[in-house]
Amino acid sequence: MLLRHLAKQDIRIPKYATAKGELRGTDFVQIDVQIPELYWKKEYLRNTLLTIRGDQKGLDLNLSGDRRQKSGFVELKLNSSAHEGRLRTIFGFDNGSTPRNKGEADITTVFNKNTTGGMDITAWVAPTDIILSDSIWNIHPANILWKDRKLQLNGIRVAQAAERGVEVNGILSDSHEDSVEVRLKHVNVEYILDLVNFNSVEFGGFATGEIRASSVLSNPKADGRLLVRGFRFNKADLGNLMAEVNWGKEPYVLGLDAVITDSLNGHHSKIQGGFNIGNKAVGDGMDLRVNTQRFNLAFINKFTEGIFDNMQGRCSGYCRIYGPFNAIDLEGDMILNEAKFYLPMLCTSYSLQDDSVHIAPGEFVFAAQLKDSVTSRQNRTREPAAHSAEMHGSIRHRNFKDMHFDFNVDANKLLAYDRKDYGESAFVATCVVSGNINIQGRPGRLTVNVDATPEQGTSFGYDITSPDALTESKFITFFDAGRSAVEVSPKDRDSRNDFNISSDLFLNFNLQITPDTKVRLLMNRKSGDMIELQGNGRLMAQFYNKGRFNIYGTYRVQDGVYRLSLQEIIRKDFKFQPNGTITFGGNALKADLNLKATYSVPAVSLDDLTTQSLGFSKTRVDCIMNLSGSPEHPSITFDFDLPNAGEDEKQMVRSLVSTEEERNMQAIYLLGLGRFYNTSASGADQSTAAINSLVSSTLSSGINQFISNAVGTSKWTFGTNLKTGNDGWRNMDVEGMIGGSLFDDRLLLSGNFGYREKYYTQRSFVSDVTVEYLLTSNGNISLKAYNQANDRYFVQSTLNTQGIGIQFKKDFNRFKNLFQWRSTKNK
Repeated sequence: MLLRHLAKQDIRIPKYATAKGELRGTDFVQIDVQIPELYWKKEYLRNTLLTIRGDQKGLDLNLSGDRRQKSGFVELKLNSSAHEGRLRTIFGFDNGSTPRNKGEADITTVFNKNTTGGMDITAWVAPTDIILSDSIWNIHPANILWKDRKLQLNGIRVAQAAERGVEVNGILSDSHEDSVEVRLKHVNVEYILDLVNFNSVEFGGFATGEIRASSVLSNPKADGRLLVRGFRFNKADLGNLMAEVNWGKEPYVLGLDAVITDSLNGHHSKIQGGFNIGNKAVGDGMDLRVNTQRFNLAFINKFTEGIFDNMQGRCSGYCRIYGPFNAIDLEGDMILNEAKFYLPMLCTSYSLQDDSVHIAPGEFVFAAQLKDSVTSRQNRTREPAAHSAEMHGSIRHRNFKDMHFDFNVDANKLLAYDRKDYGESAFVATCVVSGNINIQGRPGRLTVNVDATPEQGTSFGYDITSPDALTESKFITFFDAGRSAVEVSPKDRDSRNDFNISSDLFLNFNLQITPDTKVRLLMNRKSGDMIELQGNGRLMAQFYNKGRFNIYGTYRVQDGVYRLSLQEIIRKDFKFQPNGTITFGGNALKADLNLKATYSVPAVSLDDLTTQSLGFSKTRVDCIMNLSGSPEHPSITFDFDLPNAGEDEKQMVRSLVSTEEERNMQAIYLLGLGRFYNTSASGADQSTAAINSLVSSTLSSGINQFISNAVGTSKWTFGTNLKTGNDGWRNMDVEGMIGGSLFDDRLLLSGNFGYREKYYTQRSFVSDVTVEYLLTSNGNISLKAYNQANDRYFVQSTLNTQGIGIQFKKDFNRFKNLFQWRSTKNK
């Protein structure tokens, strides 16, 4: 406070300063001053050192410190030495970083009394080199003369060869007849503004032109004409600027009349107005009127950090830019020719085109049609309204600070969220929705409320594992016989932060789920065990990236798959049966599961269950997995069914496999080797059968993988079966199986084709084919046709059996429910 009062300047020393010295009359003086931090008006200096040494022969002064600029700290040095009427001053600077800015200016000054008793001053500028932006510049020799209250400048020039530079010539005085001329040639505007520490807004480019000033020492007036090539405003490329500037027509106003053109992008802008500089009553600022066509919107990115990123596009219209340099505001009406931007917390990009923006002080008001990145990638869609939304809302700000936004979006198949990689998160989703979306927030906080119906392409994924569980947990643990066949034991997952961002993200969903939506539960990230479901139901979900994910509602399964791995040996895709349910009550890990899934083994010999050949044909066996409990502690039991077998065959199997433990064991053996386990067979026979099945299973897996990669779908499965008879290569079976679906899983195809040598069969070639077309979406009514070889018994009158008909299926608890139909009103 004392220093500020004595100096009558805004000077602050927040920490401390030390000064010591010695004074011996007029014979000797020595002063040392150290100031770690110094604020002088808007300037900040650190590590300031001042040293003064003097005696009867002369005086030396050394001053150094680091000045803060937009690009960092710059070291400044001033060394001055006065001896015998001569003063030599060396000024140096060094930013110590890349690009390098470093150099010195060396000036020698002589003081002489003139005949009138005044002082004439002559100064010589010594030739030196400086580095600006890693380029070497030359300070040419020049002289400066102060005489009769006039400052004469002769040949002051800083240049880089003949390509670029600044040259000053003329006389500075208080007479309008004396003038000084400044010539610029390809000078970097950004660097000049950085030298004067002007960083409220950013201008860039390379200026060429002339500026002439008169009566500089009394009432300065100046006029100039500049061409700035590669002109930039807040790092937005605008083209070339042709500007006429003046100083003095209005007090403290730098007038501007400019035209910016960018023929490559069709940009043309006319700017008129001025900058207030040095007027203490008004304050430093600007007032510019802009009429533009296709102005670059990238300049907004400086002000919208934390809300959206990478704004690109063009706008046309009228806009006024005004206010103090540190509190700029806008007003006007614009048309967005095109615009696109990225919302980092939604992981989505959007575009606007030919929409209006009303600009008022502190507010941008939008009424626009929003299009998502799917539209941007495709340029157009088959449905004009698809992947778009009607958007109404505003962005409010306080001189481009403390920005708040609130948008209401009526979406039609709009990509509202798109995070595909789990990373450190437990939640991923791709949301394509139709309905209402409200987006509101401020820097550091975003709230999204979605009341909509998900469309095709929507998927939700939740990882119920923890990072430790990737290496430690086993989803299924095997035990010795006599104990439970399988036990599920996933590790509990500690709550953890999602999204490696500092901002708060709140997502609130009220969704009417349809079969177009896929729901995924990642059971084991290491093995890839995953439940993928399609169904319907109304779900409400809440997600906070630094808290928990909660979900409520009942989800009724229509279709889905469980990619299950057992001990990383058996990897099978179980298909979920319709009408299973998942009931959510908050924590997704504690949801109630009631699901049934099947995996079909195409051709299984029932003879494997006995030591004698009974003459039964091979038939399809469905391995059934019943899933109950919760995702956190699921309970899994296995069973199997013979959907195509006769009643006598089913009765035989039930008598041979009667206990739950035996059914579990047989189901797991079927999953691993594709055949039944014969408890009565010898070890050698069992090993031979296992090897044959392992070869067939491995070959089938390889074929499926190859076909899936080739056609880009996993809806088709192919299998093989190779089995030798008791006589080696005689009495052998060679079979191929095929299964798949077409037309959105409405047409189902399956079949076995192969060659069998059996004494009880009437033919060797096998061709079993079943074709089923689902007439209803739930599959209750279907049209079915089949051809099946008659080789189950020793004697058959015909070789094949064919059939065609309509099949009806309905689940019921009471017999009367079979004939009850829900009314249209109930539906």
